[in-house]
Amino acid sequence: MVGIQSKTQNDDSNEPSTAEKQGAEEGGKKIMEKTLDPIIEETSIHSIEDSARFWQIPCDSVEIFHIIVFHLQDTHLFQIRFPGMPGSFFSLGGYIDKIISFARLDSLAFTNRFACLAQGSTPVTKLLVNISLIPFMICIFLACALFVKLSQSGHQVKKRLMSSAYQVLLLIVLFTSQQLSISALNLVNCVDLGTGDYLKIDTTVKCYQPWQWLTFAYILLFIFPLWLVLFIAPGLLRSGLISVRIFIFGLLFPGPFLLYLAGVIKKARNQGVKDCCHDIMADAILGEVCYSYKPFPGYRFLCWGGLVELRRLALVLFATLIPEYSTKIMCMIMIIILAFTIHFIFHPYSDVTANVCANVSLVATMSVGIINFGWTAILYAGSGFEYGDAWKIAQGIATLEIIFTEIVPLGMILFCFGQILWINTIDKST
Repeated sequence: MVGIQSKTQNDDSNEPSTAEKQGAEEGGKKIMEKTLDPIIEETSIHSIEDSARFWQIPCDSVEIFHIIVFHLQDTHLFQIRFPGMPGSFFSLGGYIDKIISFARLDSLAFTNRFACLAQGSTPVTKLLVNISLIPFMICIFLACALFVKLSQSGHQVKKRLMSSAYQVLLLIVLFTSQQLSISALNLVNCVDLGTGDYLKIDTTVKCYQPWQWLTFAYILLFIFPLWLVLFIAPGLLRSGLISVRIFIFGLLFPGPFLLYLAGVIKKARNQGVKDCCHDIMADAILGEVCYSYKPFPGYRFLCWGGLVELRRLALVLFATLIPEYSTKIMCMIMIIILAFTIHFIFHPYSDVTANVCANVSLVATMSVGIINFGWTAILYAGSGFEYGDAWKIAQGIATLEIIFTEIVPLGMILFCFGQILWINTIDKST
């Protein structure tokens, strides 16, 4: 009996306890997860690759988007309107016109509507509101980025959210820089009326007031150097010589940033420039300003995007500071011809479709300039249009202007979309 009882006790002691059973079950689950995770991950990777292949974009969608917005903004600088001007044979409709106006990101038009709600608002007030509106938007996105940085989210989630915030901030700077330049230059553009210098947009305001000197300093420190930052800084970020935070600082404060870049450029020349590993934030920024372009000939760390911004700044300078319409438009046409020559020779974009769209955009912009140069000749001649053959010819020219201004960017979108459908059809058939 004693032997039987001791044997029974030994058997009971060999049975696993409840805690051991739960540990075994959890261990089994972990083994199953380790076994199934590669299968699930592989399946998800295949599904992602299949969807990416199905929605494969043959053209550089980022740069096509930039080219379209820049085209709408640049052609708008050439357009002049005067009483008795004939309309075109067709119109795209009110909704399409509003969409195109929104695509131009005309912050000045929005500011005018907002400022008109306040009684006694002057042109100077509207421009000052417009200048402060865009920095206010930038401060909002910086506050959002700081909130994400201080949040309790995971490290990778933070990086993804920060990279998205930096991308939006970069797009705001790129797409609103032209409107900011126009507003700031109009605040310092003075004319001599015989009794003194007065502001061109409001001849009741005398020039050389303290706020104008502050505006002039703002132009020199924040507007003029932006193209140089976009010309130099992306390559330095790509080579790891500057960080993402320093790049964002340079984007918001271009003038002081150039002083810092002097030592970095010297280091880049001594050590050479080569690509290095980036994090997700640097790749997000470089995807907007650098990856779409070929390496600059002779200097690898320079970026073509800076020259695009320089071209747009030159157009704003001529459109704002030259009073005579014919001289203004002729100088702007020469800038476009020079830009087209450079694009045609060097093909700066790494994507063929982007190069084609850029050249088409420049030719269309040049055509809009030539058409408006003809309008200025008619305006200075003082000749009107009679309802007859001359009126129909003028209507045809106005129709061509709408085609070059508004139909061309729509054609770029349809062209890229057609390429997507064509390649997807071929992939499905194979």
